[in-house]
Amino acid sequence: MHGLKRRGTKPRPSHNSFAGTFLMPRLLLTAIVTFGLLGVSHGLFAEEPAAEAPLTETEKRLQKDIQTLDMAMLEADSETALKLLHPKPFDRRIGSREEFSKGLKQAKKALGGLKMFKPEFSFAFPNRPIFVEGKQHQFAIVPVETQIRMVGGIVKSESFYIGIREENDDTWRYLDGTKLEQEDIQKLFSDFPVEQPLPLVKNSTQIKEEEFESLLPKMPTPPEDLKLPK
Repeated sequence: MHGLKRRGTKPRPSHNSFAGTFLMPRLLLTAIVTFGLLGVSHGLFAEEPAAEAPLTETEKRLQKDIQTLDMAMLEADSETALKLLHPKPFDRRIGSREEFSKGLKQAKKALGGLKMFKPEFSFAFPNRPIFVEGKQHQFAIVPVETQIRMVGGIVKSESFYIGIREENDDTWRYLDGTKLEQEDIQKLFSDFPVEQPLPLVKNSTQIKEEEFESLLPKMPTPPEDLKLPK
């Protein structure tokens, strides 16, 4: 099963369509869609691929921030995550920060009941950041590759973050690019170049049927009085 999202300048839904992105971490959402479950745990960060030149201090800073952000969301550490995520999407709707924090806690609670899948999470940067200059901001497009390996199969997600830095300010804040198009970004930052291409978002799944079948006898039986929706 493969999913591929192509980028372009064709009009997309308004900001309300991607505000929900912040209510569920990107990695957990991928696991839900592909396996029908929430299953992610800590693993070692993958080593950086060989580069033509050493990473600059700014590139290292961007990658370190994104590692910290993803791990904070997995740990339901909303305080750390909100410090790294750009505030503009949250400022557009009252209560969105509270919803975000609640969503992280619910996701982490769901993880606790899935130890039998023995999930492992890995994280890598397949390409160097792409820097884009606006009139008021500097933008950095950071490709990200994540992998969830568990009993039953492997889920791989290719996506990106966008770092935003105000002119004459060294502080970077981030947007998850999974559901963003150029026009979505421009609703928040009018100086983001409309012609700037964005990386493809791609999800792929490798199912290991023999491993998954071995788990079936260990799965809990639903209560007899459980009423499933028709």
